Amino acid sequence: MTRHEVENVLDVYRPLLEAKIDRFLVTAREGPKTAGFCCGSSAALIKLLEVRFPEASFTMTGGYGADTAPCEGSEEYLDHSRYPGGMIDTDGNWRGHFWIESVFADGTAFIVDATADQFGHPVAVVADIDDRRYRKNLLPDVGYGDIVTDAEDNWGEQLFQEWSYRHMPETAPVWLGNISFSPTAR
Repeated sequence: MTRHEVENVLDVYRPLLEAKIDRFLVTAREGPKTAGFCCGSSAALIKLLEVRFPEASFTMTGGYGADTAPCEGSEEYLDHSRYPGGMIDTDGNWRGHFWIESVFADGTAFIVDATADQFGHPVAVVADIDDRRYRKNLLPDVGYGDIVTDAEDNWGEQLFQEWSYRHMPETAPVWLGNISFSPTAR
């Protein structure tokens, strides 16, 4: 597995993500369009990566940043010794953020992040697992269901289904008939 192959997946995924965010947001807002979409985006992306690279394992993880102070009871899911965490923005502030960690059969491991641009970084990032821009502070036993809300999971599932219809048309339900999706359709 090469970093380039994972980057190619992000190159195809990112326009779909942006189109879905555009359809989802009722009003325009300032700043990067992916702000606040890291969980929903990662929920879709993890499903896509599992289909594309079945020999690998993928885990959603992340960290609570200085913008999300620990609350009472947070010791059940948060490693306070690594607070603040998440992703450091280009101004040097730790911001709450979630991403995917991947481990491939050959032992290659990457961080895969489709929404790094919300913190001033490139649009999508495939980084070394020890990239200093990321600081995981969720405890190891915190799983996908602890991170992603039902609404985010449903949103991500819809985005994954759209990717599937475009890139694996044989999986499209019969009721879709001859509907075609194009990257510019909104």
